[in-house]
Amino acid sequence: MSAPESDTPEKNRIGLRDVAAGLFLLAAGIAIAIAALDLNLGTPVRMGSGFLPLGIGVLLCVVGVALLLGGLLHGGAGLPAFPTLRPLAALTFGFAAFAVLIGPGGLVLAGFAGIFLASFGTQQKSVVETAIFAVVLSAVAAVLFVVLLDLPLRLWPTL
Repeated sequence: MSAPESDTPEKNRIGLRDVAAGLFLLAAGIAIAIAALDLNLGTPVRMGSGFLPLGIGVLLCVVGVALLLGGLLHGGAGLPAFPTLRPLAALTFGFAAFAVLIGPGGLVLAGFAGIFLASFGTQQKSVVETAIFAVVLSAVAAVLFVVLLDLPLRLWPTL
């Protein structure tokens, strides 16, 4: 006779990825909410400078608890013994390229380079798709930040 379904090893496993992500989001949410309490909260009608950070901290806590409970109750994939460094390195180089290029290269070039370098963190990438995505996202950033929000950012490199 076979064992009951609840006794199978797959059902008793803890989803370590979800638990780790939940704990991280919970800790970040608590830290943000505590830091926001030092600011003027105001009221929903007249929001102070701490109103939005407090709300974001609380929402992070809610999502963190949901992930934590999901990982504990439903199980899932465990954490790898040694995490892959490729995604971390690609994101780091992407952020660094954006930070280095935003001043001399302008928003469009910095955005394109950052997105293009960060795309090397995934294995499912097409150079053409990545280039199209980088162009579109750089254009959206230019319209949003320079045109709509009127921020004093250069779009292109100065020659």
